[in-house]
Amino acid sequence: MTALQPTIDNAAAANVSADRAQTKPAPQAAPAVSAKTVSAKTWLAVFGATLGAFMAVLNIQIVNASLATYRARSAPASTTAAGSPPPT
Repeated sequence: MTALQPTIDNAAAANVSADRAQTKPAPQAAPAVSAKTVSAKTWLAVFGATLGAFMAVLNIQIVNASLATYRARSAPASTTAAGSPPPT
């Protein structure tokens, strides 16, 4: 138990009794500071990073799909798929 525990317990008990007394939620205050705008340079960087990640995944998928074809073409003609020479 910490030194803050009694304070937290008392505050929680006060909030529970206050919450029961309320019939409707309190109105929310408007934010004091307006939202910051994002510059075009930042959006360009986000777009570039997203495009780069997409191209990397696409490249991996294309290479993975074509590896079997490349391996079949590069295998010596004197061997079968199991790696042993064909029967004579």
